Amino acid sequence: MFKSRTFHYIVDRLTADRAEVIRKGLEVLTGVEGVRVTVNRGMVEIRAKKDMEPQVRLACEVAGALYRTRAEL
Repeated sequence: MFKSRTFHYIVDRLTADRAEVIRKGLEVLTGVEGVRVTVNRGMVEIRAKKDMEPQVRLACEVAGALYRTRAEL
């Protein structure tokens, strides 16, 4: 079995309202154990067993934010 990892994504045009939409949208996904969105850093952190980049892109599009890239921290 794979262990869960934390994946970081950088998002532009992130506001508190958009962050809440992204967080709620990602929390319901299978395989996601936790989501944290930091507005002032423009960062989405996901605890999951695999990379969730396509799902983050879609959540950003729905929320009206702009997905930039995955960050390696």
